[in-house]
Amino acid sequence: MTEEKKWTPSFMRLSPSKINTYMKCPREFYYNYIAGIPEKKTIHLFRGSLVHKILERLFKYEFRSYKAWESGEPEKWMQEQFESGWEEKIAKHKWLWEIHSSEEMDAMKHETEDILQNFVKTVNKKLTEMVKWKIYRTKWQAWNAVAPKYAEKWVKSQDYAIVGVIDAVCSDFDNGVTLLDYKTSKRYGAYLPEDYYRQLIIYAFLYTLEMGEMPKFVGVNYLRFDDTFF
Repeated sequence: MTEEKKWTPSFMRLSPSKINTYMKCPREFYYNYIAGIPEKKTIHLFRGSLVHKILERLFKYEFRSYKAWESGEPEKWMQEQFESGWEEKIAKHKWLWEIHSSEEMDAMKHETEDILQNFVKTVNKKLTEMVKWKIYRTKWQAWNAVAPKYAEKWVKSQDYAIVGVIDAVCSDFDNGVTLLDYKTSKRYGAYLPEDYYRQLIIYAFLYTLEMGEMPKFVGVNYLRFDDTFF
C-alpha cells in the first residue's frame, strides 16, 4: 500500500486580478493559475499593456517636471512612443491578425492613438485652465497638482502575499493622497463595478500598509472618455 502524500498549501503571490478571478469563478482561477492552462490572448490585452507602459514612462522618466513638459514636445513624443510600441508589441504578433479582422485591428490602432493623444491634450487643458481660473498663478505651480506623485507604484505585503501596481498616486491641495487606476476598456458608468471596487480597496489596503498613510480617495480613470469616478 502506497503511503498517501500529505497535502501542504502552496505559496502563491496574489494580485487584484487574481483575486477578482477567484471571486468571479474559482474554476477559472484554478485553470489559469494552478493548472497553468494558457489563457487566450487578444488584441485588447496587448493594447492595455501598451497604453499603461507608455503612460508610466510619460511622467516617471520622460517628463518629470514642467520644464521638461514645456520644452519636450509631449505630443510628438507620445506619437513616437505609440508608433514604435504598436509595431514592437502588437503588429509583430502575426497570429493576432488570424483571430481579429483587419477592420478590428485598424479600429483598435486608431482608438489607441486617440486615447494616448487625448491624455496629453487633457494635461495641457488642465494646466491652462488652472491658471485661467486663478487656482494657481503659473503652470509651474499647477504641474504638481496635475502630474502624479508616483506613476506605476508597486505596493506589496509579504504577510498577505499580495502585490499590486497603482497606475497613478496623486496629491491634492491638502497633500491628501488619491490612487488612480487607468482603464482602456469601453466599460463606463457613474458607478464602480464590483471587480473595480474590490481592486481599488486592495490598492488602498496595500498602500496604507506600505506607506503608513491611508489614501483619501481611490478612483478609476476611464481614459477613453477622459472621466474619473471615485
